Amino acid sequence: MAHEDEINEKQIINFLKKNKNFFIKNSELVNELNFPTIDNSSGKVVDLEAYRYKKISQQNIDLQNQMTKILLAGKSHLNAQKRILKDKIIANFCNLFNFKYKKFTKINKFN
Repeated sequence: MAHEDEINEKQIINFLKKNKNFFIKNSELVNELNFPTIDNSSGKVVDLEAYRYKKISQQNIDLQNQMTKILLAGKSHLNAQKRILKDKIIANFCNLFNFKYKKFTKINKFN
């Protein structure tokens, strides 16, 4: 086998970075891989389950924040629609009875 046919560690790392769902699509490989319990270079304990939990928890928080923003925007839009509808109803009422809309709204503000 020629050297150019060999796959090196950097190529694997680049492939996995570009294909972030690789282990989701090939979940059976996770069981076959041997993850160390301790990182020899730093002495830190490697816990894949804790990493997954932390990542999923952060994604959950991010989704909740996005949903809150969407709901607040919807509430704001609903309030704006209610104001527009109210003004339109008042304008139609004034037109029906030949009132001047601006004059009516000025009188209505003081009452």
